[in-house]
Amino acid sequence: MLACSHSPFGKGGLRGISPWQRLTQEHQCQRRGLLHLRNPACGFSVCGFIEWSLSPPIQSAYEENVMLFQKYKLTVSTPECLPSSVAVVAQVDFDDDLTQLLPYLNAEFAPCIYEPNIPFLRFRKSGKTFAIYPDKILINPLRDEDEAQEVFEWIRQFVNDVAERKQEIRPSTWSLSSLKPLDIFRLLPRTNCGLCKKQTCMAFAAAVATGEAGPDDCPPLRDDPQKRAELLKRFG
Repeated sequence: MLACSHSPFGKGGLRGISPWQRLTQEHQCQRRGLLHLRNPACGFSVCGFIEWSLSPPIQSAYEENVMLFQKYKLTVSTPECLPSSVAVVAQVDFDDDLTQLLPYLNAEFAPCIYEPNIPFLRFRKSGKTFAIYPDKILINPLRDEDEAQEVFEWIRQFVNDVAERKQEIRPSTWSLSSLKPLDIFRLLPRTNCGLCKKQTCMAFAAAVATGEAGPDDCPPLRDDPQKRAELLKRFG
């Protein structure tokens, strides 16, 4: 039985395992039938940024059995627009080029905002916003450097898994930007109940259209299988 003696999430973890560690475990169980738990502290502390190199930079991000992010730099800072914010933003720079992988990540992380001309991919997961560019990843909001390292470890393993399974995945160029807030609004209860933590259903529809919220963030919609299914169809 696996156990973890410490979690940077403290009380939020189950038996000391944080939500992001659980996501990593569940993902690996699903894809490989294995369970592997990494120590998010990795044996070192994070202060400002870390540079971690396992081996020399790889030549190709798509060679078989080659792991991505073997060399990266993780920088943590406060948002420029909110200098007094208690949350931080993480930027991870790396040597790999993810351009060709973005359509596959778009398919796996859907619904996303995908702009192939930039190129750029943005989505939300468990309250975090991820922006993936060919040579960097931005993550926010984060509590501190420890959480930044832990969340990056999760997405690092997920992206590597997608690269490994490329032949099994149908790439997608569909983007949330093709959805209009009014089209989403028509499928909502329109009661302005506030259970989604938005003041109105229209505000929630706008949040869904920009990727800041998902259909399951509306409790009444979760209880209406027909409308939920119709909305999910529009997510491509």
